[in-house]
Formats: sequence, C-alpha cells, structure tokens
Amino acid sequence: MEHIAIVDDPLAYYRQKAREIIVREILLGVTPVSEQILFDLHMDADIYQAVICEKYNTYSQETRYHLGDMLRLANQDHQFYDDIVIDNMEVFVLKGSYAIGKFNALLEQCEKEKILQKWSLMDEFFIACGRCVYTADAVQQSYRDAHRLQERRFFCDRGEHVISCETCSGLEESLAPMGSGLLGAYSTALINNIQTFSRNGIAATLNRLRDTLCRASDPTADIKLFLIDLYLCIREKMSRLYPNTHIPFTSNAELIQFIQTRRYLYEILQYFTEHLEAIMSAIAHSSRESVLDDILHYIEHNYADNITLENIAPLFGYNSSYLGRIFRKKMGETFNSYVARVRIEHSKQMLRQEDTKIYIIAEKVGYHNADYFHIKFKKYVGMSPAEYRKRSRS
Repeated sequence: MEHIAIVDDPLAYYRQKAREIIVREILLGVTPVSEQILFDLHMDADIYQAVICEKYNTYSQETRYHLGDMLRLANQDHQFYDDIVIDNMEVFVLKGSYAIGKFNALLEQCEKEKILQKWSLMDEFFIACGRCVYTADAVQQSYRDAHRLQERRFFCDRGEHVISCETCSGLEESLAPMGSGLLGAYSTALINNIQTFSRNGIAATLNRLRDTLCRASDPTADIKLFLIDLYLCIREKMSRLYPNTHIPFTSNAELIQFIQTRRYLYEILQYFTEHLEAIMSAIAHSSRESVLDDILHYIEHNYADNITLENIAPLFGYNSSYLGRIFRKKMGETFNSYVARVRIEHSKQMLRQEDTKIYIIAEKVGYHNADYFHIKFKKYVGMSPAEYRKRSRS
C-alpha cells in the first residue's frame, strides 16, 4: 500500500486518509455513501470483489512480495482497486471486470508455477475471496464473505493459500456444533489405538477427527480448547493405566502454549501424531511376538472396562469368532474365562493390600454387580472374597 508522508504533501496525505476511512465504512456498512462520493472513488464499475490478503507464515516478519504489485495494474487514483487495512489484515476492493480478471489470472499463474516448481509467489499469502457483486452497496456483502472464509483459515491444508466462496459452496449450511460426547468418543478411540499399537488406527482416527472439526460451527478458540482437553484426557487415562511406566507427556503449560499459538489444525494434529507415537513406544514391550501378545497386554491394562471379544476384535483387525478360536487354541481357555481370571487375580491383590470395601473392589476390577463378583471369585479361588481377605492376613 502506498503511504504518503504528511510533510511531503499534506493535501495528498489527508485525501488518502479520507479515502481509506470511506472505503472502510463501505466495507463495514457503517454509513450510507452518496453517489458523488462513490463516483469520486471510482466505485461506478460493473462488478466488484472484496479480497482479504494475510501473510501466510506468521512466524516470520519478512514479506518479499505485495499482492498489489503482483497484479501489475497501473492503479492511477485507485481506478482498479482500493487497498486498506482492517484488523491488521490487508483488504483489496477490486473494481471492474478487468481488475478481477487480472486477479484471477494471477491466481491461475501461481497455481501453475506451484505444480511445476512446488512453490509460487503466492506462498507468502493467505487469500480469502468474497463473492463477486454488481453494485457498490453490495461490496460489504463480498467483504463479509471474505471475512467468514478468512476465519476458516485454521482448517486449511498445508500449502493451501486461497479460499473462495466457490470452494466452500454449501459449507455453512452443513456446519453444526461439536457434540457433548465428542471428547469421550475420540479419547477412547485414540487410547485404544495406542494400546493396540495401531499406527494406521491413530492416523485414521485423527483423519476422522479432522473431518469432524472442519464441520464444526464452533469458534476456533473453542476447538483449540477441545484439543487441549483431548490430550489431557489421553494423558490422564494412560497415566492411570500405566502408573509404573515413564511416558514422555507434555506439560500443561507447553501443551497450552503450543496449541493456542498454532494457526492451522494440521499443525496440531501432526503434534498429536508425534506425541501419540511416543506414548505408544513408551508402553511397548520388546518381547511382544504376535497379535496375541498385544491382546494380552491390552487386557492386562483394561480389565476394569467392559472388555468383550466383540468390542476388542475390531481394534486388532479380526473377526470376533475367528479371534475367539485363536485365543482358545493358544491360551487353552476362552477369552471371557481369561478376562475373568485376570480380574480375579487383581482383586486378590487388592484384598490383600487394601482395606477397601469388597463391593468397591468388585467395581475396580470390572464387576458392577457385587453378587456376581462373589460368584466368580468363589469359582476361581474356592472361597468368598471376605474369607480370602481374612486368611491372607492371618
């Protein structure tokens, strides 16, 4: 944007400042503007388009190019476009078919360059394009479009620099708030992926999460808070399941600082991928030789949950009946029998070491019906939980 020093030409300086104020009011729809003022601003074109241009890489202060220069328009007296700053973002008002055509040609040229060279001049910018409108009064609608699209920048893919009404057609109608069960569903899925050592599962779950969040109508700030909560849920559950394992979790301060300062969702999901991989490596056992070892490992750390052959088999990519046959052949007992035995063994340890009430111990090992726990315990141990506790302490 051209700046005129007040000491060089005071009149030109004040004319420029007045133009910027009036153009801003047109874009924001603050006050109606007279026909004469519109004429003086060259706002008598047959078509207009508002474009928001923001620096793409916010981590670097250097910008080598300027979109106005790249358009290669002799913009004498702002005949083809106005260029102002609103909320620290540069806004262009393109005026007339010729200016809009030059802008579209620039986008096409940069896209071709990127295909050929894997980079283009446009790599320095993120551009949100409002719809084309046909009266000066409607320019504010084009700007509102561009502003809404610019807020979607967070969901753009790596290297995606231009977003327009055409590429987001029908998007707003499909947006919906994040559901209350979303946190539990995705934390459970990712914890299962980690414990089954499924890198493909982690990738698939994070891809589903990305698609879900891209369809969320919630503000970006709320989505970032959701992602912070998601990591904390995973950390809390994994710390509880593996209390004796050193897992390289991120501190609260580091986690919050990282997520809150990211401009793109893909950066945060890449962060999740790397950290979930580290968690998975920390809990892995080098002695694991087959999927059965992974299943036994999973049972040992999740026996308190509702573990059934039907809900565990898909985690390991097996049909439940086929997995049941493999399990019985290798272990010499059924899946349910093995899970029950693991639960009873852990309950015996608690009965020996804790003064906790028996019905609470039953719940801790996965039995929410105390009577059923008594039946199972007596079947495997030959005496009631109370008798076992008494004998083990005598």
